Amino acid sequence: MRKIVLVLTILALAPTLTLAGWWRTYGGEEGDAGYCVEVTDDGGFIISGYSTSKGGHWLIKTDERGNVLWDQIYEGSNNYLGNCVHQTSDGRYVFRVGIGDLIKIDELGNVLWRRYCWFETFWMEATSDGGCIVVGTEHVMESGDLVELWIRLLKVDSEGNTEWVRRFGESIMYNWGLCTQQTSDNGYIVLGYSEDYGKLWLLKTDTTGLVEWERMHNAWYPTFINLTSDGGYIIGVDDGLMRTDSLGDTLWTRYYGVDPYDVTSMVQQTSDGGFIVVGNYRHPDERDLWLLKTDSLGDALWQRIYGGEEKDYGSYTQQTSDGGYIVVGETRSFGAGEGDIYLLKTDSLGLVAVSEPVTPVTQPDWQVVTTIGPHITLRAPEGSQPLNLAVFDASGRMVDEIRLAPSSTISWGEGMSPGVYFIKSDGDSSKTSKIVLVK
Repeated sequence: MRKIVLVLTILALAPTLTLAGWWRTYGGEEGDAGYCVEVTDDGGFIISGYSTSKGGHWLIKTDERGNVLWDQIYEGSNNYLGNCVHQTSDGRYVFRVGIGDLIKIDELGNVLWRRYCWFETFWMEATSDGGCIVVGTEHVMESGDLVELWIRLLKVDSEGNTEWVRRFGESIMYNWGLCTQQTSDNGYIVLGYSEDYGKLWLLKTDTTGLVEWERMHNAWYPTFINLTSDGGYIIGVDDGLMRTDSLGDTLWTRYYGVDPYDVTSMVQQTSDGGFIVVGNYRHPDERDLWLLKTDSLGDALWQRIYGGEEKDYGSYTQQTSDGGYIVVGETRSFGAGEGDIYLLKTDSLGLVAVSEPVTPVTQPDWQVVTTIGPHITLRAPEGSQPLNLAVFDASGRMVDEIRLAPSSTISWGEGMSPGVYFIKSDGDSSKTSKIVLVK
C-alpha cells in the first residue's frame, strides 16, 4: 500500500505536460548500473557506472537531453561500491575505477594517467587544485586473519602523484572510511564508521590531512557527507539525514521511512537552503528509486518514487541550473537487459515529463499494433469508448491529435517527419506509448 499511495500522489501533482523532465536508459543484455552523475561545464552530464554487457567500468558523456556524445570502457576490479566521476578545474575528469584505481581522462575520455591505491577506496572527490582526495579502508592482516581496519585518506595532485597519505583509527580496531569532501578552508571532512563503538565518526583535517577535530555520533549506516552553506555538514544516515554545525555537533536528525532497509544513498543542499536526497525505497518484495526534497530543517516537502515491476535503485543526484534534478541509478524494470543505467532529469518538484513516464503504465483501451515503421497502426478493441489521443514529439511539443473510434483500426504518420513520438490518451488515467517513425 505504501507504494500505491506515493504513485497516486505523483499522478495527482503531474501537469498535463512538462518540458523540464525526461529519462533515459543505457545498457545491453546483461547487468549494467549507474553510480554517479555530474553536470558538466557545457550543460551536459558525465555518468559513471559498471557494465557487465561491455565488460568494464563505463563512462558516458551526454548532452543536456541525455543523448550520448561519447562513451568509454575502462578495465579494473569488479566493484559495486560506488564508482564516481567528477570534472576537475581544468575541464577534464577524475574517475574512481573499481576497488582501488584512479584515472584522469581528457574531454573525450582518453586516459591521461592512472594510479593504483593499495587500500580499498570508497569515495573520491575532485579538489580545487585539479587533483583529487580519496578515502577508504586499509585491511590489516596477520597470518591470514583480519586484525584491524584503518581509515585511509590520500591526496593526489593533478598529475596523479601522491602529495600525502594519512591513516586514522590505530586505537580502534575496526573502522571504515566512507566519504570525504574538500571544505571551504581547503581542508577535508571525512565521514567514517567505527564498528567497535557502533558510531558515526567525523574527522575534520587541515590541508595536509592532520586532524583538527573529531566527533562520534549515534547513527546507523552512514552513507554520504556534503557541505552546507553555513559551514556545517549534512550526512546521509540509513533512511534519514543528520545535520551538524561547523564543529560536527548535531543540529538535528530526521528519519523518513518506516522500513529499516530504506537507504539514503546521497544528499546535497539545494539553492533554497533545503536538501535533495536520493536512495532506495523498499516495500514488500520490491525496491524503487527514491527522491526526497526537504526544507532547511529536514522536514519533507515532497517525495517521489520511480520504477516499475522489477527492482530499481537510486545512487546519486545533483541540482541542475533550472532548479530541477539529474538522478542516476539502476533499473531492472526498463531498458535492454537484466539491468540498465537509469538516468532521470526532473523539474523542481521531482516530476518527469508525462511523455516519458517512469511509473508502470497499465494496458490501455487502445493498442499500438505497429510501433516502428513509416506508418503506425493504432487499434481500439471492441466495446471501447471513443478516444481522443494527443501526439507529442521528443521535445514535448504536441504535434497532432487523433480521434480513435470504437472497434476501429487506423494508420498514422502520413506527412510527419521521422523521429520519436509519444501518443497519450486523455482517459481517467494517463496512458502513453512511445513510437518511432522511419522513412
